[in-house]
Amino acid sequence: MTRLATRLGKLGLFLASALCLEGLARLYVHKVASPERRRQFSVYENLPEHERRVTPHPYLAYVNTPHFERGAKSHNALGWRGPETSLDKPEGVFRILILGGSTTYTEAVAENDHTFPVQLQRLLREEYQQSTIEVINGGVPGYNSWESLVNLCFRGITMEPDLVIVHHGANDVHSRFVRPGAYHSDNRGRRQAWQWEALSWAEENVTLYRIMMRLKKGTHVGLEPFVDSPDLIGPYSDYEDPELAFEKLLDEHPPIHFRNNLRNISAICEEHGASMLLTTWAWCPDFENDYAGFDFYQRGFREMNAVVLALAKERGWPCYDFAARMSQEKALWADGRHVNAEGALAKAQLFGAYLVESDLLP
Repeated sequence: MTRLATRLGKLGLFLASALCLEGLARLYVHKVASPERRRQFSVYENLPEHERRVTPHPYLAYVNTPHFERGAKSHNALGWRGPETSLDKPEGVFRILILGGSTTYTEAVAENDHTFPVQLQRLLREEYQQSTIEVINGGVPGYNSWESLVNLCFRGITMEPDLVIVHHGANDVHSRFVRPGAYHSDNRGRRQAWQWEALSWAEENVTLYRIMMRLKKGTHVGLEPFVDSPDLIGPYSDYEDPELAFEKLLDEHPPIHFRNNLRNISAICEEHGASMLLTTWAWCPDFENDYAGFDFYQRGFREMNAVVLALAKERGWPCYDFAARMSQEKALWADGRHVNAEGALAKAQLFGAYLVESDLLP
C-alpha cells in the first residue's frame, strides 16, 4: 500500500508539474511573448482575423485576408497586397493585373512600396510618363495556375483589367510531384479544401507541446497542414530514392494541365476584352538546401517555361522571356525563388522596358 501511495504521489507530482508548465506556457504566449512569437506559437484559428495573412475561401483553398497588416506588409480592403484601390476602374485608368504566387506577391520583401508590382507601377508612371497606369498585385503565396485561373474568374476579372500578366512556374512543378495516380486536371492530388482539423490533438490543445514542436521546426505552422493533399510529395520528402523518384514523377506527370490552365486564362481575358501577357519564370540555383538548386526541380522549371514559350508561339500571344533576362546574381535574391527589394527593382525595370517596347500599353 505504501508503494502504491508513493507511485500515486509521484504521478500526482508529475501531473501537477505538467499542468504548471502548461499554465506558464499559455501565460507566455498570451501575455508575455512578442507579436511574432505569439503568432509562431498560437493556433492559427485563434489569432485575430486581421493577423491571419490568408483566410479560407469557398472556391479557392484560401485568399489573402483583406485589411491584413504586419509591419509595412499589408493587404487592402479587396485582399490585394498593396495600396487601396477601387473595385470599379476609374475612367482613363489602364489597369494591369499580375497573377502569380509568392514571387508576384514578393514574399521576401517586407515593405509594400518595394514589391515588384508597386515598383513596376512607379517606373511606368515616373520614368516612362505612363501616368494612367495602375498595377495590381494579384499574387497569393502558394498559388499555382489552377488557383490563378479561379482567382481571375471570380475576383480578378471584376477589377476590369486591361492587361493580365501571368507569372507562374515553381508552384505548378509542385503539382506534378504527387503520388502515381493522383495527377488530375482539377489538381486534387496537390491541393485540398481548407481543413481546420489538420493539426494533431496535442498541437491543437497543448501549448507547451506546440512551442516545443515549432521551435524544433524553426517556424510557425504554415499553410501545408490545412491545404496540402495527402498525395503531395514535398521537395524535402524522405521518399525512397528521392531524386530518381522525382525524375520519374516528372516523366509520368507532364505539364499538360498547366498548358490547359493558361489557355483557359486566355479565354477569360479575351471574353472580357483584356490583353494577356505570358512570362517565363526565373530562379537562382546558388542557395544551399533550397529546392530551386535541386536538379529535378530545375528540370521542372525549364519544362514549365518551355510550355509558356511554345504555347505563346503557337497561339501568337505576347510572351516575355523573363527567365532569359533576369540576373542570377545572388545579391538580388533572398533565396532560390524569391527576389529581395533590389531584385524586385531589377525585375520591375526589365518588365517595364518590355511593356513600353511592346504594343500592350496605351
